[in-house]
Amino acid sequence: MVVYIDGEVVAQGDFTGVDWTGCDILSIGSGVPRFNQWNHLSDLSYIDELRLYNKALSQGEVQSVRNSDL
Repeated sequence: MVVYIDGEVVAQGDFTGVDWTGCDILSIGSGVPRFNQWNHLSDLSYIDELRLYNKALSQGEVQSVRNSDL
């Protein structure tokens, strides 16, 4: 597992993956629809720039994706 910020490696290590069994909704930066008791409807951060991929990307691929969005 490798974590990149702005195309640079900031952390890496072993990671066996995520078990998505029973997950029917992925809600990031918002509590809706399952957690809205505190009116937590949105997040003012840049979490919309989070990307999930179904394969491991090389650092070059990460930088290429990042540069294509600038």
